[in-house]
Amino acid sequence: METWIGTATRERPTPYVMADGGTIGVFAGAVATGVYAAVKGWTVVIPTLAWAGGFGAAIAIGAIAGLLPALRAARLSPTEALRTV
Repeated sequence: METWIGTATRERPTPYVMADGGTIGVFAGAVATGVYAAVKGWTVVIPTLAWAGGFGAAIAIGAIAGLLPALRAARLSPTEALRTV
């Protein structure tokens, strides 16, 4: 079991959910684009910048979601942080 010092219970899975959800969203968007293009008889073209932007946004959101509770925990005194574990 992981220890999440300085986070409320509802905030604990956020970094993982954001990163995984963003990755799933990028792939779901690519699949949806491919299906739509196939139905219309078009060639599938997904720019590299779109892939990179999707993954970059997922990583940035996950990092921020992980950083905010860490900063909150850093402001706690060591005894207070250990008491909340």
